[in-house]
Amino acid sequence: MIVEGESNRAGTDLSATIELAIARGDLTAAVAMATQMLASGTRNVWLLNLAAFGHEQAGRLADARKLLEEALVIDPRDPLIHISLGAVLRAEGRIDEAVAQLTQTIPIGAHVGALWLERAFAFEG
Repeated sequence: MIVEGESNRAGTDLSATIELAIARGDLTAAVAMATQMLASGTRNVWLLNLAAFGHEQAGRLADARKLLEEALVIDPRDPLIHISLGAVLRAEGRIDEAVAQLTQTIPIGAHVGALWLERAFAFEG
């Protein structure tokens, strides 16, 4: 089930447990719980981004990209998703697409996107 426009946390006991795991620095547990919530049909930008982070860290870039693209369907104006997707695209070596993704954050007011753009160009050797 996709919850249109719901870009924040899932609002469940499990999401509170996920936040505690993140606060403890246990990203492995947080990602596992986010993945569990996604498997149950819960869909929101926060969970999709967290699960995508887990895939990215494990080297499953295509899986991470798919979740981030789904998150953009839910909330195309979430700058963090654009930044995360830009980072995944960069990791895949898809520089032009990464730059395009990061550029989309600038009009939304996410100046962090501009910093990521500078990093992307710095890595272009």
